[in-house]
Order: sequence, then structure tokens, then C-alpha cells
Amino acid sequence: MNSPRRGTRSALRRTALLSSGILMAGGVLTGCGTSHSADGSTQSSSGAADASLAASVEAARTATANAKSARLALQETVRVDGKAQSVHGSGVTRMGDSGAADGQFTLSAAGQNVQMRVLGTTLYEELPASAATRQLSDGKPWISVDTTKIPHAAADTQNQAPDAAQQLAYLRNPQGATKVGTETIDGVPTTHYRLSLSPSQIAGATANKAQVVGRIPVDVWIDTSHRVRQETVAMTVRPTASASAPPGGSTSGQSQEVQVAMTMRLSDFGTPVHVTAPPQSQVTDATAKLAQAMDSGQTA
Repeated sequence: MNSPRRGTRSALRRTALLSSGILMAGGVLTGCGTSHSADGSTQSSSGAADASLAASVEAARTATANAKSARLALQETVRVDGKAQSVHGSGVTRMGDSGAADGQFTLSAAGQNVQMRVLGTTLYEELPASAATRQLSDGKPWISVDTTKIPHAAADTQNQAPDAAQQLAYLRNPQGATKVGTETIDGVPTTHYRLSLSPSQIAGATANKAQVVGRIPVDVWIDTSHRVRQETVAMTVRPTASASAPPGGSTSGQSQEVQVAMTMRLSDFGTPVHVTAPPQSQVTDATAKLAQAMDSGQTA
């Protein structure tokens, strides 16, 4: 039988899972490789045509960041041990290369909604009422989280608000790309490109006891104004502790591989973003409790 303390940790971790946002921190992409098109053809990253396509992707990343803000919609699915958890969300966000990602969002997971506001490195969350959330928030409607003090792994979507700038970082200085074709996204004509990244190219996203398994397909749809309208990322992540586990299984409580798939759509570029913090009297700083609960879940 679980101890009361262990039950508390479990409840807090479930609360952390509910407050899911967009996946992983986007690192600076380095290295080179080969990309594969939808029809199976291959273009070397050293080829002139491939370099030209890569330049188009980089130009689109820059133009999108220069728009400063946008309306964002996301869908993300995390699958582990045959079970999937999906997150849907929408809101407005600031963008750019400065690291600022202020915004406000509504996320839906497990049939419940989470309101999020981001100001600098502080994330405010208004969680659904439950015994666990009341304990986490000391009965107040909002919690705050210092995101610099919460550990994250590549597949970790806990306590991270949607951040378009982080996702656009996957398109920074691409060494190779292929053109898939032309498609319409939300009524807007776009050109569809595909990148194929190696785990070493996103080394910054593999910290905290996790490693990316295999290559990572990144697809991007760019409009005629050279702005990103849609981006998808898919990857498989394995906790480092279970790197020696047999295929398809785990040992001694080690976690199995986690599959992550994310789709982000951007629209209404330049939309105003006005975010204010909730009244201080309605907010509890839950950073320490969440960090402890998440660490306990990772090491149990």
C-alpha cells in the first residue's frame, strides 16, 4: 500500500501532467545530414538545390520571428506504454530571438481546461478545482511556476506554456531540406518542406536523463510572405536510465520509450499581446512543490 506521502507525490505529479504545454526546448541546430522527400527521393545537404531550399526555410524562420507575435494553435500527443495523452490549445504569443515568449493560452487535456499566462520566465496557471490542485495552490485559484527551476526533458511537456519561438528554433540554420509540395493551410497557400534532424542536432533538448532515438522529422509549411504557417515535429525519447532495457519493454520500473508528436499552427501575425499577472492575493508559488513531485516521479 502506498504511503500518504507517496500518494501526495502522485497527486501532485498528475496535476503537473494536466498542466501540459508544448513540447521540449528548441536548441540551436547544428551539424548536417540528408533529408528524404515524401516520395522516397534523397537530396544531399551539400547539393545546390538542397542548400537553396534550406535557405528558404531559414528565411521563413527569420521572417516569422520578425512578425513579433501571432495567434497560435497546437495539438500534441505523448504516447507511452501504449497509452496516449493529448493536449489541445490556443492563444496568442510573442515571438522573436530574444527569448521573451509572453502570452496567454487555454489548454485542454484529459477533458479539463487549464488557463495559462506567461510573463518572462514566470508561468501562471489556473487549474481545475480538485483535491490535488487545492493542495498545490493552498486553496487559491492560481499557481505560479518559475520555469527556470523546473527540470525538463525532451519529451517533457509539464509546466511549459506554448512557445512558438522554441519551435521555430528547429528551423535555425538547417543544413538540408526537401520540398514536398504545395498545400493549403487554413485557406492560405503554402509550400511544404521537410527536414530530417539527427539527435546530435538537438542535443540541447536531450538533457535531464533522456535521449532522442533515431532521426527527427520536422515538416514546415511556408506561405507566400515567407512566414511559417504550420510546423510538425515527431520524435521518440528514451530515459537514459533505460537505455539498456530490452526492445519493447522495460526492467525494474524503468520507463519505456515515449513517442511525441506536435503540430503548431500560426496565424494573425502581429496581433496585440497584452498579458497581466493575476492578483497576487490569488496566486501561490508552486515551483518547489512541482519540482519535488516531478523529481520523485522521475526517480521512483
